[in-house]
Amino acid sequence: RYSEQLWIGTHHSAMLRTSENGFSLNGNQFHNVTVQLNAGVRLLHGQLHLVGSEVHICHSSCALLDAGTVESFLAEVGSWLDKNEGEVVTILWQNPNDVTPLSYLRRVYMGANLDSISYIPPHREMRTKDWPTIEEMVLAQRRLVTLVDLGANQDQVPYILSLWNYVAETKSEVMFAEGFTCEIAQDRSGSGSAGSDTNGNTDQPGDRRLGMVNHFLYEQKLRNGGRYPDVQRVDKTNAAERGVAGVGGLLGHVDKCVEQWGRVPNFAMVDFFDRGDVFTVQ
Repeated sequence: RYSEQLWIGTHHSAMLRTSENGFSLNGNQFHNVTVQLNAGVRLLHGQLHLVGSEVHICHSSCALLDAGTVESFLAEVGSWLDKNEGEVVTILWQNPNDVTPLSYLRRVYMGANLDSISYIPPHREMRTKDWPTIEEMVLAQRRLVTLVDLGANQDQVPYILSLWNYVAETKSEVMFAEGFTCEIAQDRSGSGSAGSDTNGNTDQPGDRRLGMVNHFLYEQKLRNGGRYPDVQRVDKTNAAERGVAGVGGLLGHVDKCVEQWGRVPNFAMVDFFDRGDVFTVQ
């Protein structure tokens, strides 16, 4: 079932660190979304920002790094799905302060013909056994799952799902390898940051909610005081090792959450997915 898989996800999928932007410190990935999907990534993440009359994908501020419009992102995802008819992809949108209206998301999904292949849950209180198998999703041509942290209304747009109704996630904004935890993040609704559901629910993933492990480090730059994705330690952060050697690594984090939650997480979100051994963890 969809609810029984461990999917590798890319944190700020479209925020690239490449020679074209001088290897921007604000980039979270080295390769574009198509390369990510071809490699096996199945969860894509982005943060929505209004730029004039358009909605762009940025992180904190589009002045720091702008990954372009949501339309171009969805066109790329749609093109990949058209060419890979047996695959299922999940998109997670952060909508800071709920500034991007639901009507906009509906319009751009329809424009990209993604509304017709988007999964619609049969009811709001989904249990793990209620999710379809991958084969069922493929045969029904409902191969795109979309989650948004703020602004969802499934009465209006049934395929844009409220993240916190369906997923519980670990805390993020970790600065040290020893800081990775399986504790569910507190409610920060209204901030646009990944946190908890809008009702403050901090229940662990179980029979009702899916589980997401946020596994990426930030580093503090003394030069300007800013926090940036930590590429210096990423091979260790994304490592698939157990025991003492696995402290701070992805596999060690996932193992800890399996022990604490009593079930395998459904998503593991990372920076610089091509470094380390992220797919070994699946």
